[in-house]
Amino acid sequence: MGVMLSHECDGQLFLPDSPLAPFPVDKRRPAGSVVLVYSALPKGVKFDNQPEHMYWWSDVQFVPYKDNQLVNSVGAFVFRPGRVPLVANHNLHGLLYTMHLEDRLRVEVLRGTKTSASPNVCMHPDGKQACFVGCSDFHMMNLNTLNLTTKTSHSMDSQFKSLATSPNGNYIAVVAKCSIHVQLSTYIRDGNFLVNYCRIQCHKVCPGFRATRTYTDFLECRFSADSSLIAVGSSIGMLMVVRRADLSHYCNVIPDLYDANQKKLSNERCFDFDPRYRNRYIAFATCGNEVIITDLEASLTNLSIKVEPRESEAFELDSLKYSSDGSVVAVATSTARIELFSTLDGSLQYSLDATKIRPEDSMRLLSNNRLPKVIRMSFSTVGEHLAVSSTDGCIRVWQLPPEMRLQQLCRFAIMRYVKARDIPKLPLPRKLLLFLLRWPQ
Repeated sequence: MGVMLSHECDGQLFLPDSPLAPFPVDKRRPAGSVVLVYSALPKGVKFDNQPEHMYWWSDVQFVPYKDNQLVNSVGAFVFRPGRVPLVANHNLHGLLYTMHLEDRLRVEVLRGTKTSASPNVCMHPDGKQACFVGCSDFHMMNLNTLNLTTKTSHSMDSQFKSLATSPNGNYIAVVAKCSIHVQLSTYIRDGNFLVNYCRIQCHKVCPGFRATRTYTDFLECRFSADSSLIAVGSSIGMLMVVRRADLSHYCNVIPDLYDANQKKLSNERCFDFDPRYRNRYIAFATCGNEVIITDLEASLTNLSIKVEPRESEAFELDSLKYSSDGSVVAVATSTARIELFSTLDGSLQYSLDATKIRPEDSMRLLSNNRLPKVIRMSFSTVGEHLAVSSTDGCIRVWQLPPEMRLQQLCRFAIMRYVKARDIPKLPLPRKLLLFLLRWPQ
């Protein structure tokens, strides 16, 4: 286990009982390079008769405090415009596995992890347990013992779509679709059981927040850094925030703060809370290729960033993610670019282009003559690497500029040799301890 330290107000911070495992030194490359490229389909897993027009869906993440390990849930769809996507291989869909980067890319496939939804996995902050959506249920699996805790849907016509674990490790938020209704539930773990804590229908908190009858929409949820708020985003462009304690209304970012006709959410993956603050700031990307950082307390725009095209290219924003320390926000575009912007002034800090790397590692046009979409981005704990999964069935790990500030180098040195749960016991001033722990302010 680990320990949890209380905030002065609502939340807690979970600290694992292990030191930081660094990214393998022998795999480091110059900034802007792709360190690793591997197929989302693990070696040894057969997939015969692959359809021609197929899109891979993989949800890759760095394991907390283990920069040498990735976890991924993979599946494949045959997309049909305006119609329900078809699962290309039911035996493969939702396959969960871990990848150990320091052991010649050793892969451990975890059996019995099928899903009927888009593959979705979320790591518990202890780095030992993974939560994932199954078929009319969701699970929490211990990656070491493979012990499985399962929660079945309370309704036969309800389908879990995505989930998130709270930073304090106490709660799991799950978004489900029941006919045209979107339902948000929170669960707590009680021994070997997952117990429902609270449940709401989203349209009762945010009018108009419903699903489509065609089942072509997608949904995702996120916790704030102090675990006190939950945000839910939809592929139809809406973004709402509720209080975790009772799932009561906190703020309808879209459409109340911003007009849905002008600031529509680009897709369900394009929002994230700032990890430096308890629950104050949330960033989201719009269909107008704009990144907006909103102050939820003041209900005001804190920063607006326009993602500019190169030459006359037309593009959309595919995904958004804060870095581990919140200093930059990464935005993936449909033209295979990932732009990293400063959260201080919105300036472009770095740009990654998957079409301008080694030909064997680059993104190539799919059968529909479009570049692959980015499904997920995940920063390592140190923040020097970015794992990216896309619909071409590849996972790329990018090398970011190394951290050179003395304060940060000292922090990572301590994290490597001291267990996270033992850092508060160090004879250091409170302010320095909070810095070492990246404590949300």
